[in-house]
Amino acid sequence: MEVSRRQIMSGLVAGTAVGLGRKTSWEIAGTTVFDGERAGFINPEFDLMCMEKLVSDPDELTLNTRHDLIAQAGTQGSELIMWMMMRGALSAEVTLLHQNYRVPISNTGAGTMLLACQD
Repeated sequence: MEVSRRQIMSGLVAGTAVGLGRKTSWEIAGTTVFDGERAGFINPEFDLMCMEKLVSDPDELTLNTRHDLIAQAGTQGSELIMWMMMRGALSAEVTLLHQNYRVPISNTGAGTMLLACQD
């Protein structure tokens, strides 16, 4: 059963509720991604595309399944759900004020973004 799109969308919905100052509940099926052969896989192009879409079209990111994320970004790619919660808490329109992306000496890329709400 594929529930990953719902998980990613739930992150966006939950973040939106936080941003609106409301409480909400949602169902997320329990799935666990364990480190394995995809642990430590780094794909800077995919990471940067996700960062760009967080600003321009976050809904498009909900089309990725958990399996898509692991294939594109390794097992740590599921962190996109947390990024979607952050994005959902912001206004519909945002401006990117600053962005930084590095691949430190670790198993994951590290990205930071400073976004300003527009409404």
